[in-house]
Amino acid sequence: KKKKKNEYFFVIKMFSVLNIDPATINESSDPKWLVDVIVQDKGQWRLHACAAIHNLAILEHNKMKLAHEYRAIPALLEVIKTDKDRSRELATGALWALSTLKQNRHIFMEERVVQTMITIVSNDLGKSAENCWEAFRYLAAEDNIASRLINEFNIVDVICQILQKENISNILFESISRATWALTACTQTKKQLFGKQNFVRKILDCSKSGPTIKGQELFCASFQNLSLDDNLKLQMFQTTDYIQKLTQTITSTEILPENSTLKNCACAILQSLSNEYKFMNYSNLFEALLFLIKTQNAVKPINIEILKCEERSISFFFGLSSIQENKIYLVNNDDFMQNLLRLCKAESPKTLSQSYAWGILCELSSLETSKNDLITRYRALDLYVEVVNARKKGKSVVDYASSTIFNLSQNNPENHKFLEIAQFFESIYLVFKTGAEKSEKTIHMIISMIYNLALIKDNQIPLVEHGVLPILVMGYKMGDDKIKSKITSILWVLSSEPDNCPEMVEKNVVNIISLAMTKGDAKSRRYGTGILQHLARSEERRGKLVDLGVLNAVIEVVKTDKTESRENCCIIICALAFESSNRVAMVQIYEIIPPLLSILYVCNPQELTLICATFWELSFAKHVKYEMIVDLDILTYLVNILKISTNIKAIEYTILTIQNLSVFEDTRIMLVVDKYVVEAVSEAILKYVNERSEHNITLLQSLCGTLQNLSITSENRVIMVQEKNILTVIKKILSARHFGNIQSIGLDILKNLTFTKENKLSLQEDIQLQDILFRLAKGYDSDTLKDKSFDLLRLYPIKKEKKKEFRGIYEARQKSNKKPKKDGDEDSGGEGEEFDENKHQFQAVESTLRPPVVFPSTQNNNNITKEKKKGFSLFNKKKTNTNINEQELASFNVDKSDKNKTLNKNNTINNNNNN
Repeated sequence: KKKKKNEYFFVIKMFSVLNIDPATINESSDPKWLVDVIVQDKGQWRLHACAAIHNLAILEHNKMKLAHEYRAIPALLEVIKTDKDRSRELATGALWALSTLKQNRHIFMEERVVQTMITIVSNDLGKSAENCWEAFRYLAAEDNIASRLINEFNIVDVICQILQKENISNILFESISRATWALTACTQTKKQLFGKQNFVRKILDCSKSGPTIKGQELFCASFQNLSLDDNLKLQMFQTTDYIQKLTQTITSTEILPENSTLKNCACAILQSLSNEYKFMNYSNLFEALLFLIKTQNAVKPINIEILKCEERSISFFFGLSSIQENKIYLVNNDDFMQNLLRLCKAESPKTLSQSYAWGILCELSSLETSKNDLITRYRALDLYVEVVNARKKGKSVVDYASSTIFNLSQNNPENHKFLEIAQFFESIYLVFKTGAEKSEKTIHMIISMIYNLALIKDNQIPLVEHGVLPILVMGYKMGDDKIKSKITSILWVLSSEPDNCPEMVEKNVVNIISLAMTKGDAKSRRYGTGILQHLARSEERRGKLVDLGVLNAVIEVVKTDKTESRENCCIIICALAFESSNRVAMVQIYEIIPPLLSILYVCNPQELTLICATFWELSFAKHVKYEMIVDLDILTYLVNILKISTNIKAIEYTILTIQNLSVFEDTRIMLVVDKYVVEAVSEAILKYVNERSEHNITLLQSLCGTLQNLSITSENRVIMVQEKNILTVIKKILSARHFGNIQSIGLDILKNLTFTKENKLSLQEDIQLQDILFRLAKGYDSDTLKDKSFDLLRLYPIKKEKKKEFRGIYEARQKSNKKPKKDGDEDSGGEGEEFDENKHQFQAVESTLRPPVVFPSTQNNNNITKEKKKGFSLFNKKKTNTNINEQELASFNVDKSDKNKTLNKNNTINNNNNN
């Protein structure tokens, strides 16, 4: 200030024409004196000072210091009030620049700057007004300031008043449109602005017929801001003239393709309004949007705005396609459907049109009446194959397309047509294997679609033939727990068809079944065990199942599960044990017996029957017999079942198991050393011999066969005779006339025991026993019984009173056989003949009944649904009945007549061997 006047003016002018670097502003060049010049001086001095501050305010680093430290805003306000023309323009321009900083905006309200700016814009249409509108644009970004501008300063009325004038410039029009857009963008002001109907209609009019395209677009965007408020959408849609004005904007031929942003914005408004409301009342709007979709493809070259118009137009229909009435309207419009299918096949994944088109198709596919048309008339399945096989495809497109085929497969009697489409499942496999676009939703929808197809029995075999198993294997590896559970249910349904089972006994399929059983939830375990039941039906596959290691998973379920899955595992084990090549591996490698013994006392009757049947099947293997008795101590459990259990079937298989164990000589001795076995067998014979029934005859034949096998070994005979009930048992057996051939077996047992001298002395003293033998020797039964009884009498000394009777029997035998009398024959009875045991060959006999393998029902599975299916047919079976009847025997695949024939054959062989 100490400089001369002309030098001082020169410095101010230099500041006004240069962009000052903030780094040059220091104590010696502090611009505070510029503010002082504005306040104190007038004329050229003030003009150039305003220009200098305007230039300084443009730089971001100067805005805070000018507004807060130097208080430039009140000084500029003074210039606006007093000066005109260029000084006012520079001052308003500086205010515009200062308003861009958020921290400065409250000063405009505190210093009453807004009121002055409102006065300027109301009376001026020049550069100053333009600067003020630009400042309002930034001030309105604050919700509280925007609300005050509307309520206190009535800026909305000012906007409407100015827009009615005809001489406003293009720049001013665009400045007002930017300020309007900022006001409508605030969340707190939308409801207030929409209540001013004149303002809203003026916005729509300006969006249609403004002087510049840019301004029109901004006014249209302002209306779009209002349409984003969910509380205002219904009111907008119900206001007919709003929709008509938007429709006119869309259909306007005056808007050139290169200026399609306005149409794009109008479509965006309709897109936001279409989420919840119907459109059939505005058929002209429907036709306008459809026309827009049809014509976009013809415009070349395609620019981004044209693509956005197409996207938002199809998005409008996407938002409305969730309403039931709209679905019917759309699917019956052939013109719309043809254009929709064209967009579904679009080869440009950069746009959202294809995604929206598939989204609409997905919604339409949920309409029950449209499914058949979509499959047959519009070829939706072929379209799916084409899109999935495309080189470029968006993730949302694959998601919507997969949801579409799921909807088409649900409750659709025509879903067999899925299997008629070439490369349909190959395309799905390609998505699972190499597609980066797959998501959890895609996997879930495809698996659910396969599930729907598998519920139809006629589809089950073709599904496997079309290669659905690799898809399920890959889906199991990629999916979550819900998907894995559904895949196991699909495999269960497919395995119910016997023709599918050979394809399913494959390493990858068996592996996921094992995973489902060990790591899945209760539902997955139930389905997994059900699948193995189906696969184990065939004898050819049982060996392969064991080789693939399914027993590890089965044993894990037996140890940890207490539900129906454990019973299923017992069925599987019983079925696998029927294959003779599996038995040694099941016992020695997989150690199957300890887990079964651990649940023997807590299992249900059905499980107990299956476990006992498994023991019986395993006991046929020679290398298993010894291990079962010595290492596993199974005899204690078998004896307890025989003594305590009331389960008739379990008892039957326990008896047969003991009979098989008695065949091998080493185990035969162990059975007798454990006196509880002979005692339990004896008590069982006494129990069943008192009541004659077909079932009791079968059990008695096995029990007597067991004693016969045990009596073959000389070391066992003395121990057996010492058993307190053994003589009573033999007498009961010999007295049982109508129990098949057990009398003959009893005579064989007695003969074997008699070969030991100690036993012979004790047996020959039993008068009652000799009386029974005399009765059998001279009775009317078969000649076999007479011969065996007479041979035994010859071993015992005959008392004097019985010798005459013995000679009569002998003479009758000689006469009936017509054999010449041998020397010494008349003296052969009475003193007891010594027989050489080595002259007779004895052979133990195993039981040969067919194993009672239980399998689940193989009937149609049409009634299986996610909600209604509670379990398999075997799960809901009543387990309280333990009596054998015709129906139960049939369920075990055992023919009752075959059982009797087999036992009769066994005893005949045994008798022949002893004879």
